[in-house]
Amino acid sequence: MFGPSMHMEAAEIVHSAARFEAEKMGKEDEAVEEIRRMSGYGGDVIVVGPTSFAPNTLVAQSSLELRLDACGHSLSILQSPCSLNTPGVTGSVMWDSGVVLGKFLEHSVDSKVLSLEGKKIVELGSGCGLVGCIAALLGGNAVLTDLPDRLRLLKKNIQTNLYRGNTRGSAIVQELVWGDDPDPDLIEPFPDYVLGSDVIYSEEAVHHLVKTLLQLCSDQTTIFLSGELRNDAVLEYFLETALKDFAIGPIEEMANNNVYSVLKSLLLLLHLVFLSKQHVDSASIVKFLPGFEGPLPFELETGYIGVGEEEEVQLFYYFIKSERNPKEDPLLLWLTGGPGCSAISGLLYQNGPLAMKLDVYNGTLPSLVSTTYSWTKTSSMIFLDQPVGTGFSYSRTQLFNKPSDTGEAKRIHEFLQKWLGKHQEFSSNPFYVGGDSYSGLVVPATVQEISKGNCQCCNRPINLQGYVLGNPLTDCVYDCNYRVPFAYKMALISDELYESLKRTCRGEYVNVHPHDTECLKFVEEFNKLTNRVCERHILHSCCETETPSCYSYRFMLTTYWANDETVRKALQINKERRGEWIRCYRGIPYNHDINSSVPYHIYNSIDGYRSLIYSGDHDIQVPYLGTQAWIRSLNYSIIDDWRPWMIKDQIAGYTTSYANKMTFATVTGGGHTAEFTPEETFMMFQRWINGQPL
Repeated sequence: MFGPSMHMEAAEIVHSAARFEAEKMGKEDEAVEEIRRMSGYGGDVIVVGPTSFAPNTLVAQSSLELRLDACGHSLSILQSPCSLNTPGVTGSVMWDSGVVLGKFLEHSVDSKVLSLEGKKIVELGSGCGLVGCIAALLGGNAVLTDLPDRLRLLKKNIQTNLYRGNTRGSAIVQELVWGDDPDPDLIEPFPDYVLGSDVIYSEEAVHHLVKTLLQLCSDQTTIFLSGELRNDAVLEYFLETALKDFAIGPIEEMANNNVYSVLKSLLLLLHLVFLSKQHVDSASIVKFLPGFEGPLPFELETGYIGVGEEEEVQLFYYFIKSERNPKEDPLLLWLTGGPGCSAISGLLYQNGPLAMKLDVYNGTLPSLVSTTYSWTKTSSMIFLDQPVGTGFSYSRTQLFNKPSDTGEAKRIHEFLQKWLGKHQEFSSNPFYVGGDSYSGLVVPATVQEISKGNCQCCNRPINLQGYVLGNPLTDCVYDCNYRVPFAYKMALISDELYESLKRTCRGEYVNVHPHDTECLKFVEEFNKLTNRVCERHILHSCCETETPSCYSYRFMLTTYWANDETVRKALQINKERRGEWIRCYRGIPYNHDINSSVPYHIYNSIDGYRSLIYSGDHDIQVPYLGTQAWIRSLNYSIIDDWRPWMIKDQIAGYTTSYANKMTFATVTGGGHTAEFTPEETFMMFQRWINGQPL
């Protein structure tokens, strides 16, 4: 595997009589220097030569037909010598490196180093098709790819050499332009092997070649490339580019294979092993989404970032640049509640730039529409699928430790370190963490983790400025017990029941002692009166049937949309992420190890971070009364006392500002999350993030 240190075994020289002849001609110093440079990339790079023979000793490019022996057969390979007169066209004639790669495969199979039987093999830049034909003769199911104008010659050579009943495998021809998205059948399933001879020939082609290798490969794919070392700079550029995502793997000793001893130029035989953790740790720009008409009116990037010692946890994210001024606007990381609810909830329901079109489902792909009050109008946003197992995030191995509140804070911090390392243009932007519901426990802990990390020498400083929380679960002593007074204030229970609850339960309505039968009796009556109330918004109905008028109808549409294969392909979901997408996966093993996030709020306030805590005033799940109660317990001085905040001369809610930079606000008519009052929550956030009073 690739490593920074040089070892003698990293580069093997295949000795031959021809090489000694070359040394006599004074070529040794040049060859040794070339070999030394290649050795620095680690792994096994077999460099052969130089010899005193002429270039392309194995093949004659002036001939219309070449005859070569391979796999016990005499192959007739047609070529087009006249193509050499066309600048930049080399793919219609044979090159020595193709013979070497073919012989390498044959030798490796005969010596049982490799087995190609039944394996899916994709050859890049097949040209005349010799390597692909040999792979098919060795039992592989080969797909020979090239540019459109090369396919006719490829098909002719397959027909000439493989349709005689002498083939253990199969071969087909398919168009592939490097850098373009490959046809699904090339990557479903991924190839076992990718082969290429003389495919590293210009710096312009390297980027597209590496992109194609990334698209074609999983962590089970092996790549073998061969090529004559015509240009040191091009090869080194390729290696530097490729080794961001690949490692150089071992190659068995080939000294007994005499085909190597007849080459004039240095020849590289390179074995690349895919680093799946680095491949997954990548990003893609998404310009079109199935279900949305036309190009997206904003810049969307999706990708995976690996976290953990072995990067075994792959966290999926959606990143949307601010539609105003992304170079200067704040960057907001948004964590959805749950735990286990996908980031799509934020993106499509709450504060993102898209929403489901609430049409009657007819079996086709649901539609998406733009939203008016997306928070991306004023900030860049990262929507993150966390913890592992949420949305499109997954683990490459079985985890020994369950995800937890404090553990997620550490993983999110690691995610941010790596994400900002890959997006350094945003490292100076003001950074905020946000979330709602259950994230009321994780967000404050994440802020503290980032703050502590900023004081450690080995971490990249994050320009953390504060955090924002909507209807945040904070401490059940407040959040749960204040559901009773909330229900009373909203006329959901009678005066008599409320007074009986207060008298018998004395403010503790959740963890009631099992012997306190009188309190339990009134709590049961309370539950009977409220169990048909929609917890997220008490004015909404709890729907029995899924119709567009039902609030949960959008959840059903999103499930159909997110599980569509065209959507997964557009979002660049990794093939390792198997199984159905679930909006809120409740089966995640999880350790709830933060009972109260109040101490984290105190710590973060002492460190001087801004905070906006807001509550939709029609949410009984995390009622505003409980949020007000724990804020009062902080004993912060009031800077701006309770007052209405307005939109167009209309009351949008009420707000109080405290010392230590904390702001609390209610949203009139709001529910558990922002989508119930999109204009009000957007205006509130926009004013606060810009440092303006609500």
